[in-house]
Amino acid sequence: MFDKFMNQRLLVIKMERISKSFSVAIVYLFGQKIELSRANEASSKTINKVYVDFKNNIKLPKEYVSKLYNSDYINHFYTEINRLKN
Repeated sequence: MFDKFMNQRLLVIKMERISKSFSVAIVYLFGQKIELSRANEASSKTINKVYVDFKNNIKLPKEYVSKLYNSDYINHFYTEINRLKN
């Protein structure tokens, strides 16, 4: 997302779309192609099993999840349909 405010440009990319959006956005913003490289990923580390177990087994309180999904940030970046999918 690009926005102009007081002659400044702002780039906001949702992390789940960064691999699809980054290169195009950087060319638009700076006029140069910059490749995004993947680094520091849990899948390539010995901690991967702990990370996967955590993701698969974490149980957050419904009140907490509801508060997150009803925040101004989530409502700005995600439609109601997107929020209901998760």
